[in-house]
Amino acid sequence: MAALVFVVGALVILAVVPLLTRIPRPAAMMFVVLVSLAMLPYGVYVPLLFALVLIVALSGRRGIFPLRFLPLLIVGLVQLMFAWGDTSEQRLGYLVLLYLVLSWWLGAYLAQLVAEDRRAERLIALIILGIVSIETFITVLQWVGVDIFPSSVRNAEFAAASRANGTFAHPGTLGKALIFLVVLVLPLTRSADAVTRRFSFLAMGLAVVPIGISESRTNFLAYIVLAVTWAVLLPRGRKLGARFFVPATVIVVSLAFLDSFIARFEADPEGGARGHLMEIALAHMPENLFLGVGAKSYVTYFGQYDPLTAEGWLVHNVFVLETAELGLIGAILLFLPLLEPAVRAFRNVRRADSRADYSRSTIAMLPAIVVIGFGGWGLANGETFFLWFFVTGYLAQRVSLVQEDRSFERRPRRRLGRVL
Repeated sequence: MAALVFVVGALVILAVVPLLTRIPRPAAMMFVVLVSLAMLPYGVYVPLLFALVLIVALSGRRGIFPLRFLPLLIVGLVQLMFAWGDTSEQRLGYLVLLYLVLSWWLGAYLAQLVAEDRRAERLIALIILGIVSIETFITVLQWVGVDIFPSSVRNAEFAAASRANGTFAHPGTLGKALIFLVVLVLPLTRSADAVTRRFSFLAMGLAVVPIGISESRTNFLAYIVLAVTWAVLLPRGRKLGARFFVPATVIVVSLAFLDSFIARFEADPEGGARGHLMEIALAHMPENLFLGVGAKSYVTYFGQYDPLTAEGWLVHNVFVLETAELGLIGAILLFLPLLEPAVRAFRNVRRADSRADYSRSTIAMLPAIVVIGFGGWGLANGETFFLWFFVTGYLAQRVSLVQEDRSFERRPRRRLGRVL
């Protein structure tokens, strides 16, 4: 019922707000998408996704549907019907693949709208800053002992209940969501609009706090890698201090959480049962290497051989996890299209337009994804999976666009109080 109320409210916002205010429709749509993905439960996003995709389909825009994922959907359907067993959990897993493709499509559609009306970028930066601020406020309250939005995870990570998790079920999910939001805001730090730049830099700096409080070693390392890679890719004409101001700030702020990370390393230097879970996965993956055991069937299959896995513990490597479930063929069809925007981005990184900034963000996201992916399975977890594909679809479209509206860059600066 709550999901239905949110979806109806979101559609009302999309229909009414742009008509009654000066808020561009792309900004209103980005608001409902990011709030549903980065702050609300997993079940809210799926019905909203279908409603928004219907709007996208009726828009008549061509060339944005991700045809690159059609082989994945076709092969996955064949595997479901003839190789996996066609169980209820496998059907759910196949639907997740469909949701991923639709999330990419939605991201690409929004990217095209924003590129045509650059006024939306200021509001997008403000939306992301608002989400980061709320998550920061909640995690600080959790850090000092306030019982708000308690973690619902008990068996998959024994330490989760003692770490701040924001509005999410797990502390690790919080950090990953914020990293993807920062990926979206990175190009806006080079906007011609001063207010947009301020909002973007504030969001980047503030995100360090909840990521640090959540005490996810992998997420924190990935965030530093993201910031440093972005700085390295900036034009060389800029002063060295200006290029590395953001990563330096991230590293300095991270010192405040150094004791917490040292304590976690001392208490659990090997990351819990990661080694054992990897041994179980690698020992039994060859039995179904090419076709996999079925989407969302990892625990059912590998739990036969390991009591810990049977309790719900997944192998802590998203690439191994998806290969085990979808098979080598399915995993290639899932991950390979994610690399295509980065290949295009490398060709655009030296341009003088905004495509270069989105190309840098796309490239900077890659090593961060590798760090997170090899450090855990959380990228394949519900809303994080969808946010990953939404952000990548958004970046892929911005990287490939040829012409963009420059009218916003010619607008005079406004005071902060007149943003809306």
